[in-house]
Amino acid sequence: MLVWLFVFLPPRDTRAETGVEPLSVIIFGFAANAAYTLGWLVELAARMLSPGRARDLGPRLLRLGIKLSLAMAALPACVYLLMWILRIVGVRFT
Repeated sequence: MLVWLFVFLPPRDTRAETGVEPLSVIIFGFAANAAYTLGWLVELAARMLSPGRARDLGPRLLRLGIKLSLAMAALPACVYLLMWILRIVGVRFT
C-alpha cells in the first residue's frame, strides 16, 4: 500500500513504467519461500555437524530470518519513499 501511495502522491512521477513490476512480486515470493525453507535445512545440517552448538542456532536463525523477511518486505516502500522525496526536491528520473 505504501508503494502505491508514494507513486501517486504529488509530485507524481510521469514516467509510463511507474509502479510495481509484476516480476518483482514473483521474485519476492520465491525469495521469501527460499529463505523459509533454507532456515530449517541449515539448522538440520548444523545439528549433524555440531550437535552441542545447534541448540542455540535455531532461535538465532529464526530471529535473523524474521528480520530479513521484514526488511525484504519493507524495501520497496523505502525505495519509493526515497524516490518521492527526491521528486519533491526536484530530482528528475529519466
